[in-house]
Amino acid sequence: MRISTIAQRLAGLLFVGLLSMSGISGAAAATITFEADIVAVGGLLQPIKTTNPFGHKLTGRITYDDKTPLTQVTSSFGVYQKAITGLSLTIEPLGMTWTGVGPGYLSILNDRDVNGQVVDRFTIGGVPLVGPNTGTEDVTMYPSFFAMSLIDHEHTVFDSLALPTDLDLSLFEGRVATIEFQGVLPDPNTPDGYKQVKHIVDTRFTSLEFVSVPEPATLAMLGIGLAGLGLARRKRAA
Repeated sequence: MRISTIAQRLAGLLFVGLLSMSGISGAAAATITFEADIVAVGGLLQPIKTTNPFGHKLTGRITYDDKTPLTQVTSSFGVYQKAITGLSLTIEPLGMTWTGVGPGYLSILNDRDVNGQVVDRFTIGGVPLVGPNTGTEDVTMYPSFFAMSLIDHEHTVFDSLALPTDLDLSLFEGRVATIEFQGVLPDPNTPDGYKQVKHIVDTRFTSLEFVSVPEPATLAMLGIGLAGLGLARRKRAA
């Protein structure tokens, strides 16, 4: 075998190997997908309430950058968080979908004292939403925000400040996700003649999964590397 052929083969293998490694280590986009059973619906949230909501599910998708570390919240000892980059929620089979439009954060509380009890907690709180309104003929209920909370009263789930790549839902005694809606009703007993009303869709998690997704640039580099190896093979065959 000629030296040039050996060098060409080694270079091709090395190139693909390096790109493959970059694909493994370069994942920045990460996703949390979940499914939750609807367990309660506020009285004014039609048509969600009138279509047998207890047979429906809330599905969700949350994205974040897994390269960004959790940072401690300066005003709250033991609370660490990072920003989320995307949120979408759907109630099946109604096809009603809401999207997060404002800042939101996922947080870990490791051995945190909450109301006199030490717990571990994973939360996403207060993400503003846009999407379909609900309500009745008398009042329109506008989507307000989404929040979720997983609570471990035994405080054994988290042993570090790193975001886990998997969570066993059975370890959490509390596991809820909520969509809040707000509206305004006439009320002659108030100074301006109206009162604000709030209702929620309350759910309980049935599944939750963490998925890391390679960056598009990394996938492109890997594709170039594989194409380069194929070209080298064709040249050798010729």
